[in-house]
Amino acid sequence: MAKYQVLDTAYIGGRIVEPGERIEVEDGFVPGPHLKPMDGDAHKAVRAAASRMTAMDPIEVLTEQKPGG
Repeated sequence: MAKYQVLDTAYIGGRIVEPGERIEVEDGFVPGPHLKPMDGDAHKAVRAAASRMTAMDPIEVLTEQKPGG
């Protein structure tokens, strides 16, 4: 289980968590930028999540269309 400190108000695990709270989540949880990793499992999850992220063109995101198409 990974441990994080909450940086911004978020809805996690069926409840609202506030900045400064420390939470522990199950394996497989995908952390967002509103969480600060506090242990090795959390750092590993952050690296795994970052490796899956890709940059997208804002127009593609907003319109679901590829640029120029």
